[in-house]
Amino acid sequence: MTDGGWAPDPEYAKYPDHDLHDVPLAVLEAARTYMRQVASLGDVAEDDAEPLADAVIAAAMPVVRQWLRSQYA
Repeated sequence: MTDGGWAPDPEYAKYPDHDLHDVPLAVLEAARTYMRQVASLGDVAEDDAEPLADAVIAAAMPVVRQWLRSQYA
């Protein structure tokens, strides 16, 4: 893998104005896996697992980016 495993989700990468266009697919898949586990317990609907995971990552990314900038500026 030439991208080091940090390539964005191909679907979001098509939309440069989308909040998740540059978020690595590995990050999204980690959140999606967790939400699928939550869905298997019946805490959220199976159809809502992926959108919910993506929404959580979208909400967290501005704070994560700010923290990274403060650490590595």
